[in-house]
Formats: sequence, C-alpha cells, structure tokens
Amino acid sequence: LYTEMLPLFERKAVGAQEEPSGPTAAKAQGTPSAGSGAPSDSEKPRPLIFALMRNGHEVIRGLARDCGECLANGDLEGFKSTYEKMSKWEGMHANMEDGMDGVAKGFFAILNEKFDGLADKEGLTSAHTELHELNDKLMVCLNNNGELADVKVAFEALQAHNEPHLKHEEKIMMPKVMELKKSGENLKERMCKDILPCARAGDFEFWVTTAMQVLEKHAEGQPRARVFAHALWGCATDSEWAEWQPWIEAGLSKDLYTQIAPLIARNLPLPTQPEPVLVDGIAVRTSSYTSAVTY
Repeated sequence: LYTEMLPLFERKAVGAQEEPSGPTAAKAQGTPSAGSGAPSDSEKPRPLIFALMRNGHEVIRGLARDCGECLANGDLEGFKSTYEKMSKWEGMHANMEDGMDGVAKGFFAILNEKFDGLADKEGLTSAHTELHELNDKLMVCLNNNGELADVKVAFEALQAHNEPHLKHEEKIMMPKVMELKKSGENLKERMCKDILPCARAGDFEFWVTTAMQVLEKHAEGQPRARVFAHALWGCATDSEWAEWQPWIEAGLSKDLYTQIAPLIARNLPLPTQPEPVLVDGIAVRTSSYTSAVTY
C-alpha cells in the first residue's frame, strides 16, 4: 500500500507543494519547456528523505529475486556473485538501522528515543541477529563450494526470515516516520546526522550505484529509482552532490537518467577529471563525466 501511495506522498505529503501546472510542471517532470533549463529548487517536489530506508527494502527484494532466478536456472556462479552483492548491500542497510559506534546512532535508536523503546519492544534489533547468523551459514556454504541443492536450502532458510522481517519493519517504522514529521522533527537532519553516515562509512559508491541498478530493474511500475535518487539529492551538500551524481548516472540506463536529471540537477562545477593517459598514442581519460550537473 505504501508503494502504491508513494507518488501521492511525493507531491502532497510532508509539506510538499501542489504540483505546478503548465511549463513549470513540464520542467518538474523532466521535460523542460523550450529555452529553459532545469527547474529551480523551489519548483521541484520535495524529496522523500526516508525513501532511502523504505526503498532500500526494494533493493534487497530485487537482489533476492535475482538470486532466486540464478538458483532456478542452476547458475551457481551467478548466484554467488549476486548474493555477495545482496549480502554487502543489506549489511550496509542494517548498519543504517542498527547504528555504528563512533559513526552514527542509526534509525532504531531514534525509534527507541522517540517512541519509548519501540525498536527493542518490537524485536527489530534481535531480528538482525538471526539474519546475520543465516547469512553466515549461507556464506560458509558458498565458500566451501557447496552443491546447488545445499545452497538452495541455505538461501530459502534466509529468505523465510528476511521477507517477514522486512514487512515487519515497514509496518512499524514507516508510520512512525510520518508521526515524526507531523511532530515537527527535521527528517533531513536525522537522516544526515544519525543514519546515512553508516552507509557512507562503507563502500558508498557501491551502495548508490547498486541501488540505482536494482530499483530501475525492479521498478514494478513505481518510480523507485527516481525517488531514491531524489532523496539522496535532498541530503547532499553541493560538494557531496558533485561526487554522488556521477554514481547515480552510472547506475541508471541513459533513458531513465535523462528523465530524472532535471529533478536532481544543481549548477555545480564538474568533479576534477583525471589526467588523460596515452593508449596507442591516443589520449583517453581513465574515467568520464558528463555535463549533466549543469542541466
């Protein structure tokens, strides 16, 4: 139900303005009118900051589907590669919830502080302990070159816990996010100070790019990748966005990135480009950037 309501929330909830009509609306949808550039920040819909958490669940679900397809096709090597990605991404997401000593307190600590120990009472933290154990068993099976049948059993055992765990979190956490907003809590500040640093402490480029790839592939008719990218845009400083935006572009198809680029554009200088290197006497760059940040 929350997924179905996301487009409505993005336009009207958490203090967003009504969607403008005419040329301004066209710009906000990623189709600027003739002679115009990107919409100004004031013309854009307000980002759903906590989509980084909720749509993070869709990243996990999408990767789990990909893992299941590999097993169904008897592709053990494909499963191993995909599951390693799933395990790494879900581990970073779990850190955002559990918190990390010396980095940030995490989402569960906020729920405990604001709602009388809610995360502990609902078993949110303890559920992660069981997930970690099931993940460890599966990784041992893979690292010991387990047979396909054994890997299937281990993965099915993990998923039997994982999906109910995700649904339980959504049932508890998302209504509380709305309560926090209504109470005047600064959700952006909470995300930037108490939650997102736990992802940034790890392989943040992987976290961003993988989210874009999976949310586009498993959109299921929803603007999941756009909403996630917009939430990141809402959290970033200008200097951070100059670094993060190329990762978003790298994770998306050209068509989808072109559609959402005006929504997440800032008039920033390009990141510093590396010195070109010579390949067969031809100067090439070791990596590339586009001028998308100036839409």
